[in-house]
Amino acid sequence: MNQQKICTICDIPIQENYCSRCGQKTSEEPISTISLITDFLSNFFSIERSGFATIFKIILNPKPIVENYYSGFKNYYASPGKILFYGIAVVALHISFVNNKIMGVSLDVQNLNSQYLFWIILFPFLLFISYLTFIRKTKRLSKHLISLIYISSSLFIMLTILNDLIILLTNDKLGIWAFVIFVVLIFLWNSRVFTDKKNYLYIVLNTVIQLTIFMGIVGILMLITNQ
Repeated sequence: MNQQKICTICDIPIQENYCSRCGQKTSEEPISTISLITDFLSNFFSIERSGFATIFKIILNPKPIVENYYSGFKNYYASPGKILFYGIAVVALHISFVNNKIMGVSLDVQNLNSQYLFWIILFPFLLFISYLTFIRKTKRLSKHLISLIYISSSLFIMLTILNDLIILLTNDKLGIWAFVIFVVLIFLWNSRVFTDKKNYLYIVLNTVIQLTIFMGIVGILMLITNQ
């Protein structure tokens, strides 16, 4: 007769394979090497739960993921914070192994790592533009922030990997165009989230509005700094 297992977290008897209080899963036997490898692969390629699977879904269609998290549903898809963490990690790896330019843009401020500076500078601009464009859709900053973190982090990871491959093959011929493509895609994907009508004309129109505001801000900053 097998001895009943006790949850190592809650210190209560486990019924079947899960703790009824904390949800911790247990198995009948100690974990083997094969089980460890299988568990790693299943989590890595899981359609629902892995960060990479969430990124893939965001690239295909960001709206359901954003709406799901904004509505309070968690732990099925990776959170915006987790995807952002992946984005920061990709920046760090890029700087360490490729070059110190992020999508053709060089960031160098004393006592501040480039991987953090990139997002610190970018998000306030994106958030302001999204809020201004879709203020009639929703006035809650949280939804704009969720959308932008999901979208910008996912697109950044995808484009940085592609750009690094191009750098290795063509010696960084994209340059600043990588950043231009990145910004355009962010606004296009953000429009897919906030545009109610499933009409590509409206999505493109909202994308153009966001790009116009972005270029206006950049132009003003260039005039102020005499660049």
